[in-house]
Amino acid sequence: MKIMITGGDGYCGWPLSLHLSKQGHDVVIVDNYIRRNISNELLAGSITPIAMLHERVAAWKRLTDKDIEFYMITVSYPEMCGLLSRVKPDAVIHLAEQRSSVYSMRSGWHRHYTIQSNMEASSALLSAMVETHVKPHFLHLGSLNVYGYELPEGYILPFDGRLRIRIPTPFEASLKTELIIRHPSNPGSVYDATQCMNQIMFDFYNRNEGIPITDAMAGIVWGADTEDCVLDPQLCNRLDYDGDYGTVVNRFMAQAITGHPLTVYGDSAQWRAFIHIKDLMRCLEAMVINPPKPDDPIRYRNVCTEIANVDDIANVISKMSSSAIRYMDNIRKETPSMEFRRAKDEFTQTYADACLLEDAHLEELAMVISKHSSNVKANRIISNVKW
Repeated sequence: MKIMITGGDGYCGWPLSLHLSKQGHDVVIVDNYIRRNISNELLAGSITPIAMLHERVAAWKRLTDKDIEFYMITVSYPEMCGLLSRVKPDAVIHLAEQRSSVYSMRSGWHRHYTIQSNMEASSALLSAMVETHVKPHFLHLGSLNVYGYELPEGYILPFDGRLRIRIPTPFEASLKTELIIRHPSNPGSVYDATQCMNQIMFDFYNRNEGIPITDAMAGIVWGADTEDCVLDPQLCNRLDYDGDYGTVVNRFMAQAITGHPLTVYGDSAQWRAFIHIKDLMRCLEAMVINPPKPDDPIRYRNVCTEIANVDDIANVISKMSSSAIRYMDNIRKETPSMEFRRAKDEFTQTYADACLLEDAHLEELAMVISKHSSNVKANRIISNVKW
């Protein structure tokens, strides 16, 4: 397959590009370095040193003799019209979004930027597909945070993903198609809200233009590298630790390695869905090579391997590192005790060797952070954003 990855320079996009290239797919990366620019804004770069994209691609070519094409452009409508016409991909994996809930709530400017960035990029891609008549499988990586407490996998009832709706007369007789209802959304930040708004746009383009769409709702991604990223220092993946972009497990481990207490926000009864970055690669690959049909409704997939209590994770890492735990007021307005209940468990049934939150995988993460611990800036670990 020819697969275009927007945001292919990022934490998930770069290892995914390598993974799919290794599997024999022709990979095309689209990126504009905005994530690197945000690191400069926040004065908190990656713990790991990351090469420039042209250096990364050259190193992969040298090691594997496989080409990864890349375009240093913004995902905008005119650019995507030209690129889709030229590349004609079989699939587009859309990762080019501002992905931090915390960053999206920093200020009015950050809220507006997040909406503008996330909505315009999706619109540009889908509109360009219609204009060019190039309609590949569109795979979007979203967030389980749009749901709130349940993990219902998209639609209200699990009966083949469909729920029959009775329309009162006189409209009942004129109803020609079966209606389906998405699970109600419950966004907790502006970033989450953009994912909810994108769902509505995806639904429109799926129903009206026949674009096959998969919306993958991901849990918290953790871990440092994949087996491809460790082949050469120039293939190293980025790893964030700061209060805006550092996901909770990676942040806890960075705190532990650098001698800071582990900061747990809010009630210790908070539960979250998690997936290791290695498992995310396998999951996204499985979805992209098995696309829905053009006339299928949007395919929603929950992407997580386990549900875990944040306090339990802090205690495991605290025990490993002899670190203290510091409980702080919740920075978000949310229900004090958040419990996720998984509706399906297809992933762990399919991948019995999933990377769970256990010592071996946590120690692997600790080794990466220890090697580059001098890059951690203590004053960037704790977020100063509250909402």
